[in-house]
Amino acid sequence: MLDVTPQDASAGPRGGSNGCGGRCGTPDASSGKGGASGTGGSSGGGSTVEAGGYVISGSWHGYAWTAAGPGNQSTIAPVDFSTLADGSPLCASGSVGAQPDWSGYAMIGVNLNQARTGDTSMNTVVPDGAGVTVDVTDSGGSQLRVQISGPNGASDPNDRWCVPITGNGDFIAWSSFNTACWNLSGSPYRGQPIAQIAITVPGSNIVAVPFSFCLNSFAQVAGSATGGATASGGAIATGGSPAGSPVAQHGQLKVSGNKLVDQHNQPTQLKGPSSMWLNWESQRFAEDKQGLQWLRDNWNASLIRAAMGVSAGSPTDYLDDPAIAKGQVNQIVQNAIDLGVYVIIDWHEENANSHQQAAIAFFTEMAQKWGGYPNVIYEPFNEPTRQGWSTVIKPYHQAVVNAIRAVDPDNLIVLGTPTWSQDVDVAAADPVSGTNLLYTLHFYSCTHTQSLRDKGNTALSLGAALFVTEWGATNSDGGTPTNPQLCLGEAQLWHDWMNSNGISWAAWKFDRCVDMTCYFNPNVTVPTTGGWTDDMLYGHALFVRDRMME
Repeated sequence: MLDVTPQDASAGPRGGSNGCGGRCGTPDASSGKGGASGTGGSSGGGSTVEAGGYVISGSWHGYAWTAAGPGNQSTIAPVDFSTLADGSPLCASGSVGAQPDWSGYAMIGVNLNQARTGDTSMNTVVPDGAGVTVDVTDSGGSQLRVQISGPNGASDPNDRWCVPITGNGDFIAWSSFNTACWNLSGSPYRGQPIAQIAITVPGSNIVAVPFSFCLNSFAQVAGSATGGATASGGAIATGGSPAGSPVAQHGQLKVSGNKLVDQHNQPTQLKGPSSMWLNWESQRFAEDKQGLQWLRDNWNASLIRAAMGVSAGSPTDYLDDPAIAKGQVNQIVQNAIDLGVYVIIDWHEENANSHQQAAIAFFTEMAQKWGGYPNVIYEPFNEPTRQGWSTVIKPYHQAVVNAIRAVDPDNLIVLGTPTWSQDVDVAAADPVSGTNLLYTLHFYSCTHTQSLRDKGNTALSLGAALFVTEWGATNSDGGTPTNPQLCLGEAQLWHDWMNSNGISWAAWKFDRCVDMTCYFNPNVTVPTTGGWTDDMLYGHALFVRDRMME
């Protein structure tokens, strides 16, 4: 699957809105015939390159061109592909000269909807569907980018959007494109008209960058935002999720009244594991794709929660090492997308309001990377403690919700509530503004009983939708060795209540350790890949498994 993460500025060009010192621009349509490329079609298929350098790709068509510059010893060859035979790919090689301001570049592009006359103006188009598939035969060791440009893209940096690609390319959601794809400080693409689509080779400010690659197609992908995603564990369904998988069945989720409903407007209840704090995992259970597939196929899991420790006092929590923390989250999200499972991105801390700007930056990045997929659910505040709802927690949520919605208009957001996500009644009485919002309720059945369910009933009566993103059949400390009891009867009452109200849940915690909420026995060898037998299970895991399979 294509990695569409915009790179940090230190990894690539600086100085311009599209990573080329602000001077890449877009070659003018009057360049006419400049070469031939394969472009993709609106159906997502391949392209035809006719003799004379004219590209036909579904409803997209026009002449291809090459460009290098700006006057800094950058080269691209061949410059003219007009003699290519029908069906040939567009290949390019050359060198991007070093520029102190990072403005070196080379490009191969296609003028969309340009008639078969060299100087005929292009007709702008508004892409439909989920995104675009880019098929590169050989990246040549260079980090390439896909760039889409509007009719004013040659002079207006806000009228062109790009995203880095790795390897040979794959599906890219339109929502991943950004006016500043290297540093996330720009504006996301929102369906504006485009006139050209191109592959750009960015340069360095120190050394010349050689490149050599062939481009076979630009293929617009219609359908849901998961279109084109590579999956394992089953045939690919329409929209990219494996046939029969939870996302293939339910698609885009939304909140209707106090209920969670699917793309068919049917009430939907998700069930699955929550990871351990990712920075404190004993084994990489949550990151194992084969293990997640086992959960989906054998335990009926439709959801996984990625609990990313933020300020946990660990060298690998988010604030101490964001690259490691985000790498773990991104792996879990990618696995979930490939397998057609829903996934919660959890900012797992109790004082999130103290790190509001960091949270906004993180969730903006997650929304830009993953917001085009209906699998993704955001959880910006795991368990507020004693902070006031109206004075502290709600303003924090509103700021993060607004940041997510600036990029991702519709995926679910689950909001933490006061007193370790118990006072859902307080939150429901003064709700956060926005759509597709739910409120978090956490319970541990030896500690929390009917009085907390009554709070949940009050919240539901006020019109709030609820999501139990964490629960255990133990004491509220997670069932530590000093508090090891299980309260399965009370846990069953909780599940009867959740089932009767269609409330989704994630069970703490998908790891191997001594707490009674851990799924796996610390005294036996347990693989991360699945195939878990009863003797490997521990604590409340048998109860969790059986509730998941109902």
